[in-house]
Amino acid sequence: MIALVIAFGTAFGTAFVTDFVIAGERFDDRNAIARSPSVHCR
Repeated sequence: MIALVIAFGTAFGTAFVTDFVIAGERFDDRNAIARSPSVHCR
């Protein structure tokens, strides 16, 4: 039972960290696009 809880917690933690990293990369991409002069020239 404890092993099941640990396995579930690890899987949930990994998914949470992955979502956090992906969200952070998307946020960085938005900042890069906002700073890019080519976007404002269009």
